Amino acid sequence: MSEGLYYGPGTPPKNKRRANIKEALEANQIRYYGVKKIDKRIVTKAQQKSQDEETIRSLANKKIRLMVKIKKLIAQIKKETNIKKKDKMKDEVRALAKEHDDYVNTINRLKKGDRPKERVKTIKQDKPKLLKQMEKAIKKAKEQQDKKQVSVGNVIEKMENLKTVSQRLKELKKAKLEIEKRIQKIEREYKSLL
Repeated sequence: MSEGLYYGPGTPPKNKRRANIKEALEANQIRYYGVKKIDKRIVTKAQQKSQDEETIRSLANKKIRLMVKIKKLIAQIKKETNIKKKDKMKDEVRALAKEHDDYVNTINRLKKGDRPKERVKTIKQDKPKLLKQMEKAIKKAKEQQDKKQVSVGNVIEKMENLKTVSQRLKELKKAKLEIEKRIQKIEREYKSLL
C-alpha cells in the first residue's frame, strides 16, 4: 500500500485519505468499493493490460524460437554444397525472417499500447459534442432529402425531354416518308420521260 492512502471499508485513519477507484484498482485493493461499484471500463482496461503482458511473453517466446530456427538454417546453408537446396533454404530463411519481423512489430505495438483509449466522461462534458453531432446528422439528412427531390425533378425533366424527343422522332419519320414518296414520284416521272 502506498503512503497516505487507505483502502479499507472503515473510516480512514488520521493522515490518510481514502483511495479513489482507480488507485484502489491499480493497487489491487478493492475492499471499500467492491467489484460492482467500479466502472466496468476500468476493470476491463486492467484485465487487458494483464492479457497484453501474457501475449507479449508468448510472442517473445515464439520470436526466440524463430531466431533459433533461422540460425540453424544459416549454419546448414553454409555447409550445403547443392545450389538448389541452398536456394530452398534461403527462401525458408526469408519467410522465417518476415514472420519474425511481424512478431517484433506486434510486440512493439502491444508495448506502446496502441489500443483505442477509452475515456470516462460525464454527460455534461459530452453534451456540446453530442449536440454538434446531432446538428451534423440533421444537416446531412436535409441534404440527402434535397438531393432526392432534385433527382426526382431531374427524372421528371428527362421524361419530358424524352416525350419531346419521341414527338420529334415521329415528325421526322413522317417527313422521311413524305420525302420517299416524292422521290418515288420523281423517279416515275423521269422513267415516263425516257
